[in-house]
Amino acid sequence: MARLRSGLQRDVMNCYRLLLRAAWGKPAETQAGFVAMIRADFRKHSYGPTAIPKGAKSISKIEYLVRKGKKQLTLLQNPSLKKAS
Repeated sequence: MARLRSGLQRDVMNCYRLLLRAAWGKPAETQAGFVAMIRADFRKHSYGPTAIPKGAKSISKIEYLVRKGKKQLTLLQNPSLKKAS
């Protein structure tokens, strides 16, 4: 059974999915670096000491991170970008 998600949760998952798809479109030799960078960035904000705490302030931080992810997506979709830094 599919789990119901809030609009913000759907935005986060959609951003993650689009970033991974853009990374998979890069050359095979650099693809793993892009995927690892994206996964590490998302995990950094979901577990451990840098995790986003629950509460009203966290919604604005999550929205900020989704906007940041969309900017990264625009950069990642640029065909001249060949290598993750």
